[in-house]
Amino acid sequence: MSILPVLLALPLLSGFVHERTLPFSGNQIELDELGNIYTVNRTRMEKWSSDGTLLFRSADLNYGDITQFDLSNPLMPFAYYREQAKVVFLDNTLSQQGSTIDLFEKGFLQVEYICGSRGDAFWLWDARMSELIRVDRAFQPLSSTGNLGVVLGLELHPVQVTERGNSVFLVDPELGILIFDIYGTYRTRLPVKTTKPIRVVDDNLLFMSDDGLHILDPTRTQEDVLPVPEGAFESYTFARNRLYLSGGGTTKVYRYMPDVKN
Repeated sequence: MSILPVLLALPLLSGFVHERTLPFSGNQIELDELGNIYTVNRTRMEKWSSDGTLLFRSADLNYGDITQFDLSNPLMPFAYYREQAKVVFLDNTLSQQGSTIDLFEKGFLQVEYICGSRGDAFWLWDARMSELIRVDRAFQPLSSTGNLGVVLGLELHPVQVTERGNSVFLVDPELGILIFDIYGTYRTRLPVKTTKPIRVVDDNLLFMSDDGLHILDPTRTQEDVLPVPEGAFESYTFARNRLYLSGGGTTKVYRYMPDVKN
């Protein structure tokens, strides 16, 4: 049985219909629960309404390029600047809240990726120690996976860490997607190779590749692939049965529709 009805709460869908084109793009794009769109372009973050109106723009904080923008908590988004090891907390107007966190000062010398975690906590990928570390709001360690090179016998070079539901996902382009529980205990590895960020929707994993949008049920390892209308884009996201492809100065929004052939 296809997993698409579970994911989309719709009959089996076979294609996309172009819904609108918005006059902006970003090398990262995220949506909040109200349908507002956040984009990142190197040093600048912007918030747009669903109809393409610019709502807020962040100040340039002179920390270099933004490595990640995390919207897992819409009331407290944050930006991570890897080269400077700085974490900047924001409000929903993209104004800085509180002091900038310096991870070097906290004792973390090579954090490549970070994501929000439940309970006002965070996961850090420490490349020097090859481990996932869960920290509290003050960036004090709560738990860790231990050195995964030793524990799993794998040399890891992840490009993303994200927590959704009761799972933490570590994405490595060569090894696949490693899944841990919320305490950092290793569960399994899926042989999925992607260089683009994964999305987690209704307990299903979504990722893009040259042949389309992949939808994977990690519990049954069943996979569907839907061709997408365009191959060239900088970033993407998926929400409310809509696929957002961003690049070249515009963001194109496509809606899943039944019985549509590309």
